[in-house]
Amino acid sequence: MTVFFNYLIWLVPVLGTCQLLLLLDNLSRFKRTYSLKGGKRSTTVSVMIPARNEAANIESCIESLKSQTYRNMEVLVFDDCSEDDTAAIATRCIALDQRFRLVSGQGKTEGFAGKNDALRKVVRDAGGEILIFIDADTRLAPKAVEVAVAILEEEKAGLLSLWPRQTMTSPEEKMMMPLLSFTLLAFLPLKFAESSPLKEFTAANGQFMIFSRSAYEKCGGHEALKEEIMDDVRLAQRVKACGERVIIRDAGQLATCRMYDSFEKIWQGFRKNLYPAFNNHFVLFISSLFILAIGHALPMAALLSGLAAGSSGLALAASWQIFNGLAIRVILAFSLKQPLISTLLHPLAISITILMALASYRGYTGEGVVWKGRVYKRG
Repeated sequence: MTVFFNYLIWLVPVLGTCQLLLLLDNLSRFKRTYSLKGGKRSTTVSVMIPARNEAANIESCIESLKSQTYRNMEVLVFDDCSEDDTAAIATRCIALDQRFRLVSGQGKTEGFAGKNDALRKVVRDAGGEILIFIDADTRLAPKAVEVAVAILEEEKAGLLSLWPRQTMTSPEEKMMMPLLSFTLLAFLPLKFAESSPLKEFTAANGQFMIFSRSAYEKCGGHEALKEEIMDDVRLAQRVKACGERVIIRDAGQLATCRMYDSFEKIWQGFRKNLYPAFNNHFVLFISSLFILAIGHALPMAALLSGLAAGSSGLALAASWQIFNGLAIRVILAFSLKQPLISTLLHPLAISITILMALASYRGYTGEGVVWKGRVYKRG
């Protein structure tokens, strides 16, 4: 048993090194540059923004769209029954600009998650051959739409998921938000995800998603999602299942997003998303949390235990894995312009994420999870 354990403890750092190598390969694809040849594009584009209680964000979002260099574009802002000044601010911002329209929601449809319901309704009014969905807390650089359209057409993809650079101001944001790119680039092989027909191997970020209209309609769009919480990932899976390409690229030079500005909102947002991210599959969910804990939350404790017990094997294996985790986070920090301090807080961030995930499971199988005044619950 002791011999088996001695071999087993080396499995974690070996796999951690494989994860580091995966990250390097992923970054070469994720941050690919494009020539964007072919001159000005004339494809019609519809940009849609679902907005519920987004008074703090909607003006900046609209202003960033007003500055777009892509001209054959319309923008539809969907006010999803906001209880604040979202509609009034949007109305003021889009006045006299005929590219923009405000669509007022008349209440959530039973059997649909709020965002899915909003987007399935607003897309009915969209006339573009390319459909772009952005969140109200996303800010686009002037060439963002132009570049996004060029990439989608150059790659001949059904869906392009662009990942904005996360704006992080508070200490809790700097600690927790880099985990979004960590979970994508250190766990999902992008080469396989983009070439494999298996729909389970994909990802997407709802902050900035670009569809060919034909692929969107072919996969059923938001109409088919009903009460799905992870609308971005499920849409990507459906697009792949329909035989269309899904590609994932960095949008650090094109877009920014500040998702949550306090620990309370981080907790609420992660709690809303973490269990549904595993498609409510309990075994996969628990297995993934175990891998996160062993590989990224506990190596420091293992190192201290090894030193205290005089186990050089355990101490060396733990040190190797600590190096792997630190190297992954440092590379991400430099590549994606993330705060370096977050690398040192990696084990703590992973531990908090595990607690959030367990709270997510408890919420969806219990009293429900509250998000923007609405309760979501799964059996």
